Amino acid sequence: MIKYCAKCGQRMSNIAKCSTCLKCNTIPCILCGKTIGAHAKKCKSCESKTRIRTKEWNNKIRDSQLGSRNSNWMPNGSKYLTTKGYTKIKINDTYIFEHRFVLEKYIKLSSKNEVHHINGIRTDNRVENLMVFKDKSSHTAWHNNHMSVKLENILFDGRTLKEVYYV
Repeated sequence: MIKYCAKCGQRMSNIAKCSTCLKCNTIPCILCGKTIGAHAKKCKSCESKTRIRTKEWNNKIRDSQLGSRNSNWMPNGSKYLTTKGYTKIKINDTYIFEHRFVLEKYIKLSSKNEVHHINGIRTDNRVENLMVFKDKSSHTAWHNNHMSVKLENILFDGRTLKEVYYV
């Protein structure tokens, strides 16, 4: 099929699947066939219609990837390892440190309480391996010298499996 330029009436060349008018340097819109500048692929009206379709398409894609349909979704109880080597567990759509979750069964923890892994393995969250200190300074003191920590600053000692002191 021979195409003619709507602007100047010249016959268009069909080189490399691209119909361009050599005289006025125009091409037809790939959607509606309307004559446009050679630098564009679509006319302005087709471009805006395509943009609207793209937003709708993106919304469909987004909706199809919510919740369990998302490749990154993890059910409650799922675990992952943090960059510092601690295990986090998903409980009611929020992630908490597993060692704090384990200790909540034994004592009420505040945000100031520091949890210590006795054997130094951050993924070993057995109760027998955990200690709870009143604050960060007493936990740091434990690392420096075990004897310098007052007994009242240790809230829970998993080695004895009983509360040492409870506030």
